[in-house]
Parts: sequence; C-alpha cells; structure tokens
Amino acid sequence: MTDFEKWPRLFLDSAELIHISQSRVDSGLVRELLTTVRKRYVVLLISVEHMLEALPQGDTTAVPRLADTLEQFEIRALVTKAPHDIEPTLIPDTDIEIQFVSNIREVLMSPAARSHLDSLDAGFAQIHEAIVNARAKKHQAPMSRVPARHAELYRDALEALARNGDPSDPSRIVAASADASGTALTPDEEQRLSAALAPVAEFVASVRPLLEDPDLRRRLANKIPVNSPLLGIFSPGTHLAFQLSLHRAADPKRRTTQSDIVDALHVMHFPYVDVATCDRNVLAGIQRALGDITGPRIPKVFRNGQLTQVVRAIHELPFPHG
Repeated sequence: MTDFEKWPRLFLDSAELIHISQSRVDSGLVRELLTTVRKRYVVLLISVEHMLEALPQGDTTAVPRLADTLEQFEIRALVTKAPHDIEPTLIPDTDIEIQFVSNIREVLMSPAARSHLDSLDAGFAQIHEAIVNARAKKHQAPMSRVPARHAELYRDALEALARNGDPSDPSRIVAASADASGTALTPDEEQRLSAALAPVAEFVASVRPLLEDPDLRRRLANKIPVNSPLLGIFSPGTHLAFQLSLHRAADPKRRTTQSDIVDALHVMHFPYVDVATCDRNVLAGIQRALGDITGPRIPKVFRNGQLTQVVRAIHELPFPHG
C-alpha cells in the first residue's frame, strides 16, 4: 500500500456534491472544507455511483458543473476496485483500491464513461421495476405469510432460488428444500410457501438476464446475505447495505425508489473511509450497524448538511505525515 492509499479519506454523498456544485452551500463553509482537506491531506473519493447520480442523462450542464466542483478538491481519487469487488474477504483489513486522478473533467466527459453510466442506469431501472412489481404481488397474494416454524425452510428456498434455481417453478424449489432439510410438509403448507416464494421467483426471473452484464453482476450478485454478526467482519460494506435495506423494509409507508440501489452501494464504501455523509434516512438505517463492522477504517458518518461537523471531524483525524 502506498502512502497515498494510507491518507485519510472523505466520502461525500452525491447530494452534498450536487448542492456544492449548485452553490446551495454557504461559500465560506465550502472554502473552509476545501482548505481543511488540503492541509490535512484528505483524499476525496469518487465512485461510479457518484457519477451515476450527479450526471443524469440529458443534462448537458451537469458534467462541467460537477467537474468544477471536484477540481476544487486538490487530492481526489477514483475508486477502481469497489467494496462489491472485494467482499466477502477472509483477509483482515482488505481494502478497496483507489487511483489519484488529475484530470477529472476528462474522465467525466469520456464517451465511454457516459455509455457505462447509461448501461448501469438502465439496469438499475429494470431492477427497481422488478422489485416494485414483486412487492406488489407479494402484498396481493392471499397466502403469502410464512409461518414462523417454516422461516428457516423458506430462507433455504430463497437461497436455492438465488443460486440458479428455476424461477418458473417455485413449488419444486420448496419441495427440494424441504427434502434436503428432512422437513415434512402438508399440501397446504407447501402451497403457502410456494405462494410466498412466487413473487420473489418472478423478480429473480426478471433480473437474472441483467446479470449477464459483468459489472452489474459484481455489484448485485451474491448480495443476498444472512443477518449474521460474521457479515460485519467479512463483508462490512455489505452488512451496512443489508441493515439499510432492513430499515427501509420495516417502514410500510415508504415507497421504493431507484436511488435505493445507489444508496446501498454508497454505504458499502463507509468501512473504507474515515469521514462520510449520507441523507437522514440512510443514517438512521445504518447508525447502529456502524458499531458492528470490522473494516480497515472506523468511519465517522454525518447526515447531509452537517459540513461544519465534517470539517471538525477531519481536524480530529491523525495527520498522515505527523
């Protein structure tokens, strides 16, 4: 690991960067932030998800505006090997990979970058639509509730479905999972479990072709974790994303949005940075889990709009050359 890779890292939420680019943040506070990160040798991390959110299709002003903002951060780096590329890992303190970028404007304006972002955006849109449809059908299913005594069997069936099970026949997956665990099911119980599995199977059928895209597959495949304390050790970023998903699923009034996927990919970076920001809902979803993770770094996470606290937290970080 180079000295540059050991320097403190800052991960600002996309909304925070957008607000700075649109002059919606006090200019004096922005100058203080820029001065602090420069003097403290703090690296601003830029991920693909940042670009996906900050550079919407059709907005010709977004690229120069974002480039103007990022160029003010003199020490900036692209995430070249992200959390979804390295998790799970059995090697302690396995880190993401970053690369210093001098000409961020050239990167943002690259036709190849635009093409890649458009591809990801289209994939995320289809996945979001599939999630919405699956949830709607699950709520409509009259026998979709899984009895507590069959919760473990249902999880086994979900795992079998995720691992290349045939989504066209949920009842066969349930029967096979029951046989594997030695569980005897009545016809009514098998029907109930199959009904509960059916909307998930439809979701899997609709998104599985998307995973032919290698980048989408790395971001989304194998991200169906169990709620285990070990997840915080071997997959700290995935653990945060999972807890955020649980938090949002617990709110029956909340409507799923396409940005939920990007939010999850954002928080996966937090165990690999020193200071980060996110929106209020995201912070509420991961606050407790931050104490459960064992990553290369111990992040201090603030909600968007708390740049004064961000500056203070950066001042408190160990000086890399001290």
